[in-house]
Amino acid sequence: MMKRGILLVAFLAPTLAGAQSVAYETRGETLGATLRAIGQRIGKPIEVDGVLANEIVIVRTKSRPVEDVLRQVAGAVGGKLETSNGGWRIAADAEVQTAQEKADFARRLETLRTALAARRKRLDDQPEFGERDARLLVARLQAFEKDRQRDPMAAGTTFSDLWAATPDGRLVTRVLTGVGAEALAAIEPGQRVVFTERPNRLQRPLPPMAAITDRYWAEFKPMADEVAGKELTGFAAIAMPEKRPTRWLLEAKRGPFESGLEVTLKGYDDGGIVRTRVPTDLTVSRLFRGSPPTPSAAEKPFAFSPGVKRILAEMAKGFLGGQSDVYLPEDVRKPLRDPVANDPLSWWVADALFALAAREDRDLVACVPDLVLLPTLMMAAMEFEAPRAGAFETYLAGEAATLTRPEGWLLVSPRSFRWSRELRTDRRILKVYLEAVARGGATFIETAQFVYGAPRAFSDSIAPYYLLIVAPESMEALSSINDHSLLRIVGSLSPVQLASAGSGTIVPIGAFSPETRKEVESYVFGPYAQEPTHLPDPVPAASGLGFAADEPTVRYANGLSPTLSLAVAPYGTSFVLRALEEGGAPPPRDWEEPANLHRRLATKTEADLARFRFMVGERTTVTVALHYEPGLATSATFRLVRIQSAEPRPFAGLPEAVRRALLGGTPLRS
Repeated sequence: MMKRGILLVAFLAPTLAGAQSVAYETRGETLGATLRAIGQRIGKPIEVDGVLANEIVIVRTKSRPVEDVLRQVAGAVGGKLETSNGGWRIAADAEVQTAQEKADFARRLETLRTALAARRKRLDDQPEFGERDARLLVARLQAFEKDRQRDPMAAGTTFSDLWAATPDGRLVTRVLTGVGAEALAAIEPGQRVVFTERPNRLQRPLPPMAAITDRYWAEFKPMADEVAGKELTGFAAIAMPEKRPTRWLLEAKRGPFESGLEVTLKGYDDGGIVRTRVPTDLTVSRLFRGSPPTPSAAEKPFAFSPGVKRILAEMAKGFLGGQSDVYLPEDVRKPLRDPVANDPLSWWVADALFALAAREDRDLVACVPDLVLLPTLMMAAMEFEAPRAGAFETYLAGEAATLTRPEGWLLVSPRSFRWSRELRTDRRILKVYLEAVARGGATFIETAQFVYGAPRAFSDSIAPYYLLIVAPESMEALSSINDHSLLRIVGSLSPVQLASAGSGTIVPIGAFSPETRKEVESYVFGPYAQEPTHLPDPVPAASGLGFAADEPTVRYANGLSPTLSLAVAPYGTSFVLRALEEGGAPPPRDWEEPANLHRRLATKTEADLARFRFMVGERTTVTVALHYEPGLATSATFRLVRIQSAEPRPFAGLPEAVRRALLGGTPLRS
């Protein structure tokens, strides 16, 4: 089993300068635990600010002065080293974080200025767009579609240029140029900002749109005429709005580690019906910043430790075989289920960092952001037989982390100390949830509380990827990124409110705790905001693309509706099965209803079913709805499976009702 920290701290004789030296190695443990261990061995207190205590560090030093080691550790976590009570203290350094955020803003601003300048140049090179331009562009679009069908990857390089040349692309370029790079760069990571011509207190200003709209409408007419009657599909299928937009709304949002913006421009008529919707990414998010070294083909591979190699070998079977699910053997999964004792970063990430430091004969201190786990896993699983430390560095030195080489050291730290901390999954919460899954499956409430305890930007944290590796059976309930915010709202409810959820509960806004209200406001106004559904049946927007009034910064400019409520429907349950044919591959992740399994197996006889072994479970189905006001809501349905029998059973050992359903296809209630 992999241990959290292989403690090799040695109290060595004083150096000639009179300073104590220390040798220390940990594959991945909290900064607080690391400093306690070193402090106990040297007989001096080493304190740490609470905000930094749970940072995960990977360290390997030989014989270094203690103060030198602590200074590098402090730098890796964005802190500063101070003397305190005859020992040391690593304190949070606000100046470092402020300087880092200023530098990040400057890089982001430069990136956006460059992107806008490139888009604007296309307009300057082609200031007018008429019938001839439309004819040439449609011909290019048709050629693009043919190329895309032959080789989607090759055609992708021309996509942005073609789109920018369309009337929609030219429209967005003019609007974004008017908004300006400074306003766009000011959008915080994980933030959603709405721009309009007459902004309220929740919105920002758009440039004057009358002349821009005139140009757009004049340019779209020849394009629509040229497209008419032609069989164009996909990107080339361009349709002119039924009515001319008279007002505009620009939505811009940015993920925590994306250098680009996801932008959607909506145009609506005087009746408030959305007539055109133009989505685009302002810049392509770059996987690598700076110039990480190109791995040398002559570089001598290193060897993963045996436990790590076993994990990666199992993962590689799935990656190389094209499987979406990889079921690790139980003995491989067992240590992974305890992310407190065996931190997720202590596996292949630590192995590769140790190899990189050894290759250069450097000591190592690393505070690695959780987001590094997934890309490095892909690299490690593909190259587990002969991995190269240089290749790992290429994946590591991306948007999430920096890698520097102070004298004699290899130092890894987050590009954003703030966002690395906010997106770091609490290992204790992850362990509790994994234990619930291992007991046969987590309940709906356990799942909601887990998501509430995980980072707010759930999809950008370690949690879903680690679960996919260790407990893929849990992912049926966690597959939709946009629904996680609804789960967070449920997880924030009081114990009394949660206790009534199984039989159905409605919580009015007046009964929300401050925590629940905060989650609701984030859901309504945040980057994962969903357009509501008009109840009881969706209301068609007169052939439009929705209603401008459904934009939350429009509808709730003066605050959430006093009639807002959260509804959890009564739980529904049903038998579900996994079928494993003798000698066959492991079962898929998804559990199936007996009737569906009956149809999939295409068999009606007990003799046919005797070839299979079955695992029996119970699926709980829960629908959660946020009712903004009467007739307007968003909702999501969650499905969770609890295993009734982990040991596969023969057909004859199944409950009689399940056997009948398998033979006759009759839907069954448990």
